[in-house]
Amino acid sequence: MPQPTSQYTETTRKFVEKTGGLAVPVAKELGVSPTAIVGAVANEYDTRKKFNVGKQAIADGFANIWSFEHLQSRKMKPSGGTPGIGYKIMSPRKIDVGPGNIRVDAAISMVQDYVKRYEGTKMDPLGLLKYRNDYNGLVDDLLNFENSRASYAIAGLFLAKGQKLLKRKSLQAWERLSPDQKDALLVTYYKIGEERIKRNIDKRLNPSNRSPESFAYNPRGDGSQQHLNNAENLKKWLKLPRLDYPVSSVGSERKIPNLSR
Repeated sequence: MPQPTSQYTETTRKFVEKTGGLAVPVAKELGVSPTAIVGAVANEYDTRKKFNVGKQAIADGFANIWSFEHLQSRKMKPSGGTPGIGYKIMSPRKIDVGPGNIRVDAAISMVQDYVKRYEGTKMDPLGLLKYRNDYNGLVDDLLNFENSRASYAIAGLFLAKGQKLLKRKSLQAWERLSPDQKDALLVTYYKIGEERIKRNIDKRLNPSNRSPESFAYNPRGDGSQQHLNNAENLKKWLKLPRLDYPVSSVGSERKIPNLSR
């Protein structure tokens, strides 16, 4: 599938203006840039509207009629790779749904981890505890294009994990990026998943002739260039000053499941 590098469509602009504000409290809670969270979801939304309208509508519809309650007794592990449409029909938990194209099993895995952390604490910072016994409700809310709160929450959790990984691999390289470049790199992380980006980084870090100081992140990977081309518009549509990676209020060591998209 071609990867867009163009300006967002008018439909994407309207989606961001209508729903993007829902990502702001998620960003503040997790210590992630709001424009990274909105940018990751907007990139997927824009791609599906340009290239995959029919296929994604069918996938969304199929997920909407399927029951996922039988998965409640299982510890869910996010699936990797890019399963084909036939495999997804046979195993609907691998379907990517909603504006953020979030895989069902990944979302459930994140909710399970979130419940483990917050159940019984009288805390529910992202409002996800209601899905502890309602995976059908989770999928319904991920499919909601009018109120995308669940999509932004799950995307935010994934990007918080990505940000932690990128800092751990090379804090120097991370700090050399501009705020927009950090956002763009996180968009790439969202699109290709943790395992693939770890392989790419390790391959470039490991050559014997490379010093750690010479390593640099490439903020122009899959999805990144489109984000950079639309960064100023995103800030304008969100009507917010740029928030440069605030410190999380819930702790930097939280274990967050891998989206593995």
